[in-house]
Amino acid sequence: MADPEDKIYATITDLMVAMQDSKLRFLSLRQPIQWDIIWHIEQAQMAELVVDITSIANATNHSRNSIAKHVETLRENEFLILEKDPKDSRRTLIVPTEKLRLELKNFTRSISPFITEASFNIQREEWIKRSKN
Repeated sequence: MADPEDKIYATITDLMVAMQDSKLRFLSLRQPIQWDIIWHIEQAQMAELVVDITSIANATNHSRNSIAKHVETLRENEFLILEKDPKDSRRTLIVPTEKLRLELKNFTRSISPFITEASFNIQREEWIKRSKN
């Protein structure tokens, strides 16, 4: 019988593969850096923080030039809006659009069954492990 840790590792690997496959179905967000950008923006929105190129570059460990290039691509695809900071006119804020929110919602729905299955498998392995002790 396989080691429970190996089964959990396999389950998590399957989940990661499913997530990557789901990401690839969303053609408009092809680049991994774009996923880094949008997840950072969404996390900032949930925390009621504002973001700009510099804050995304710092958070994602990508260069400002790379972030700027991909933010522009995401803006052209109508996933982001650039707005002047009302408190500092030199600063440009990056704001997600409803189109981006819908894309993320669809992505989350596409991976939800895989997350549920992975969670069940991990819990099952933990229960089996505890019942043997």
